[in-house]
Amino acid sequence: MTEPIRKLRDTAVVTLEGVLDHYNGAQVRRQLLAALEQARDVVVDFSRVTWADSSAAANLVEALRLARGNGGDLALVAVRPAVMKLLELVRLDRIFPIHETLDGALGAGSPK
Repeated sequence: MTEPIRKLRDTAVVTLEGVLDHYNGAQVRRQLLAALEQARDVVVDFSRVTWADSSAAANLVEALRLARGNGGDLALVAVRPAVMKLLELVRLDRIFPIHETLDGALGAGSPK
């Protein structure tokens, strides 16, 4: 479901995997909140996520709100087409910084 949080530069990197839905939403939420405790800026790696539902979107929005409230940001990386469809449907693709690669997100300074 998730890997341990990595710290690269001053950014916490959360790698999620598999299906993100209401069954594992609490675990995803805990992982995102733990990352925000470690760094102001967070990058969420979606390269291993095959599908996500609205509960995953809600967790991402909550984490983004908290990050920005603390002067940081939350970016998404390597979002697969099935997940991108969800983000586009609920217009989150307009709110989140989305990068093709982790290096691209980290190279942007903060993930903004």
